[in-house]
Amino acid sequence: MGKGKRTILKLKLVELDKKGFHYFLKARVNGRPARFLLDTGASHTVMDLSRIQRFIDHSNFEENPTLSTGLGTNTMQSQIAILDSFKLGKVLLANFEMILMDLSHVNESYRLVDKKPLDGVLGSNVLQQLNAIIRFSTPPSLSLKLND
Repeated sequence: MGKGKRTILKLKLVELDKKGFHYFLKARVNGRPARFLLDTGASHTVMDLSRIQRFIDHSNFEENPTLSTGLGTNTMQSQIAILDSFKLGKVLLANFEMILMDLSHVNESYRLVDKKPLDGVLGSNVLQQLNAIIRFSTPPSLSLKLND
């Protein structure tokens, strides 16, 4: 499993229809529970701009000079917020730079199939940083290297 201590997070398999499914996990953003989609194809970890107010008490975000791609669009404006804490199991990422994007179209798709909305997407930047190991066995899990 790799050197060093690790934390294990449960992944929840959510069926979208008869042929599709997504994996979700629980995180904590500034001490509050959050629901994240696990997406190994996403370059960055992002949160929904319309849901961020549940986790921070201000709205002065820095414009991201880089246009974001993916999530059903070619280019999308995004912003950056510095989170006091982003916690995944026992891993604490302090002063975490979170990209904020409008994910309302994703949450609308979930609503149409009667699923809970997501707060964000856990992307490859965090998965790589924490030497993630995804296990698709039963029960599915995500193993992350603990901070040094």
